[in-house]
This record gives sequence, structure tokens and C-alpha cells, in this order.
Amino acid sequence: MKCTFPSCASAEGVTVAEFAAHIADALDTAEHIRARVAAKKFNGRKITLSSGVASFPEDADDAETIIAVADEALYQAKREGRDRTVRARRLKKTG
Repeated sequence: MKCTFPSCASAEGVTVAEFAAHIADALDTAEHIRARVAAKKFNGRKITLSSGVASFPEDADDAETIIAVADEALYQAKREGRDRTVRARRLKKTG
């Protein structure tokens, strides 16, 4: 599936652009959404939500990179057990 900015969704994940004044506000929003999803049943089933949150320009210098660091944070959340929000960090350049 080809994702387009500012948002896209698939069975694997969701990318949403949140234009918040502070990273703390974006983290609060992501965590609020995660908690609301966790509290509900969908077609009789519980689901979880993992999120990666990145901030411009702290974590990236351009749109492509900020999506990449947010995506890496999402996968970190999944590796750490899912159903959580993880703050992205700037990717280290190699080479």
C-alpha cells in the first residue's frame, strides 16, 4: 500500500501527522488515542495500538526523514511489547 502524507493506514500501522506546538502535546494525543482504543471492543474484540511520535526539527530535517524516524519508533513500540507510545529520536547517519 502506498501511503501519502499527512496520513495513511494499513493492517500493519497508521501514520498520522499531528501538528502540535510541543512534542509533549503530540505524545499526550497519541497516548490518549491509544488508551481510548484499549478501552473499547471492536466487533467484540480488543485491539491494541502502538505509536511512534516524532518532532520537527528535533528528530528530522525533512518530511521523508521524519516519517522514517516515527516509523522506527513505531517498530520499537512493537518490539517492546506493543500497546504503547514511543518517542522517536533522530536517526544516526552512517557512512
